[in-house]
Amino acid sequence: MPVGIASCRQQLVLLDNEFAFNAAMIEEREEGIREVVDQIGQANEIVRDLAVEFLSRNKSSPVQLVKASKSVKSRSSWCWWVLVMVVVGVIVFLIVLIL
Repeated sequence: MPVGIASCRQQLVLLDNEFAFNAAMIEEREEGIREVVDQIGQANEIVRDLAVEFLSRNKSSPVQLVKASKSVKSRSSWCWWVLVMVVVGVIVFLIVLIL
């Protein structure tokens, strides 16, 4: 075989090997991309499920906040009344002591 033909065959074999290697790398990258896309889809489903759960649990939140606000207001007004009664009691006691 002449040297030129052998050299051309070696180059063709090297190019064929390089092509096969590149094709394998591309296929591996595509598989990795598919896995990432699947994982993103799963994460998206989880976030949606959490959002639905959050919304369903918080539908009654405004009502509960209003109730809590009223409760705090009634407790604070009750505390003020008790404080006023104690102050009046102390004033009456001091007046009785002085007289």
